[in-house]
Amino acid sequence: MIYPRPKPLSSYHAHEKTCLEQLPIMTYELGDLAKMLSYENRYKEDKRRSRIYNAESQIAMSDLLAQCVLMCERAGWDFWQLKKLGEQRFREKIDRHRQLGE
Repeated sequence: MIYPRPKPLSSYHAHEKTCLEQLPIMTYELGDLAKMLSYENRYKEDKRRSRIYNAESQIAMSDLLAQCVLMCERAGWDFWQLKKLGEQRFREKIDRHRQLGE
């Protein structure tokens, strides 16, 4: 089944109009993710709480990713190309560290 392409996030009304104005929102979302991951780790022995914070962590990550997609749209960048570039750079950094014995 082919699904219709979703409407770009930048087509929805948002108060921030530039990438620089959007950075505080991304920082907030990153902070929320850090908080949820911290709680998930803190309560890892409590399965019920751990599951709740795991779900909240996923929601926080999805909110952060939505902001990343929005920034890419505003800047005219291809999100998927940047994702691919980031993965490639990550692998290269890991390989470089392994070669240095770190």
